[in-house]
Amino acid sequence: MATEVRFRPKYEERTDPFRFPNDQPAAVVNRESRVSKATQLEVLGFAQLDVPKVILRTKDSTITLAAGESHFGLQVLEIHPPSVKLRSGNLIWTATMFDLPKHEN
Repeated sequence: MATEVRFRPKYEERTDPFRFPNDQPAAVVNRESRVSKATQLEVLGFAQLDVPKVILRTKDSTITLAAGESHFGLQVLEIHPPSVKLRSGNLIWTATMFDLPKHEN
């Protein structure tokens, strides 16, 4: 019989689990910016915490969001691993973990 184990992050105080405390990002974050193109976002993975969450990387940061949550104009509509349905403004698209990252200069 399987036993359910809840994930508990080692460092719960970290807002970005992929950065050390006091580590400054190389880019300056404009908090008013939005993801305006699907190519500006990468799906890194999924996590089942209290609810399913998607781990996303934008140009500025790495974030985890559940369905219905939003971050600076990017909203998660549905999570169905390995894909996630996203909205930014009136742009709606489906992204997967298997999409190749497209870097724009």
